[in-house]
Amino acid sequence: MNKQETEVGNGARTVTRRRRREPLGIARARAPIFDNRNGLWRARYIDPVGKLRQAGRFARKRDAAAAIQAAVDDLNLKRPHSRALPTLDEYLEKEWTDTFPRRERTDDTNKERIRRYILPHLPASGSMPVDLVSRADLVAVQGALLKQRLSKSTIDGAFASLSALLRDCESIGLIPDNPAKGLRVRSSDPRLDPARSGKQRRAVPLEELYAFFDVMETSCPQYLCLAWTPLVSGMRPGELFAADRREIDRHGQTIFIHETASKKGRIDSGTKTTHHVRLKEWRGRHTLFPTALQELMAEQPTRLSHLLFPSPRGKVWSPDNFQSRVWRPAARRAGVDFTLYDYADPVVMPTSGRKSVHVGMSAALMSA
Repeated sequence: MNKQETEVGNGARTVTRRRRREPLGIARARAPIFDNRNGLWRARYIDPVGKLRQAGRFARKRDAAAAIQAAVDDLNLKRPHSRALPTLDEYLEKEWTDTFPRRERTDDTNKERIRRYILPHLPASGSMPVDLVSRADLVAVQGALLKQRLSKSTIDGAFASLSALLRDCESIGLIPDNPAKGLRVRSSDPRLDPARSGKQRRAVPLEELYAFFDVMETSCPQYLCLAWTPLVSGMRPGELFAADRREIDRHGQTIFIHETASKKGRIDSGTKTTHHVRLKEWRGRHTLFPTALQELMAEQPTRLSHLLFPSPRGKVWSPDNFQSRVWRPAARRAGVDFTLYDYADPVVMPTSGRKSVHVGMSAALMSA
């Protein structure tokens, strides 16, 4: 608010405060004011150009509030939506990620979900101003997705991405509220009948682990240390291919993890949950890298790279590329079906918890 000071006698000052100007381009409601002179309620509002207007005087406060809302709604419905605000599909493609940047992988996931599941079922395929997207439209989209027999996690994920976009629009004043907020499929919804059941996690028996590592040792021994590392240390796949050999503490038998390899073969700062932290010491963590792994790594062919496990060309491995080129062929030959990503899930561990596997079983498994 702007302040104006005036001097009064004896050095005292009075301060008058000027009301802050309302945003332009949209009509705003004001609370009814009681006029003591005539005992009536004044229905006041702000028009789209920022001027204070009055819709009349009323004996009852609720009548004044209703008149204010009617006047505001009438003005807002008449304003040129298409010229004032971007359409949903335009904002998604051209402005959203530039105005509210996130991690590249997060941006790609959000855009793909909205393009694939939301826009095709909206009026005009999403070519509508963002402030015209209503809750009723989104409920209809949810019903269409349920008819396609998609899973609850797929539908909820698509609406979570849309909610993030609309929440950002709300934060900069493009829309008054977020119509996708909290829109989720109820677990008891009778329309929920997914065509594909979710992947069931299971504990991997030690026999399957031994069979897999036997195949790795005979068919591709250069990746044997890489295959052991996530099981022993608990690294995520992205952290595994971004690990720096210079961060190994040989005496403490740990390695400091503070970066992640993206699916496009780039190194991003931070881990899955700390990519927003600026300081390297705070966004990383120390994890196990025991002597058994260090000795196994010393037997592997070394490349001129600071990466712990670079690609054959000395570049950054994409986790998906490693899965398709090395891991899955070895798993098929061994007759097993667990993946590199399953190591990050405690359910697949062959004992009751990850800590017991990492600390107690690492030496036993590697020496067997």
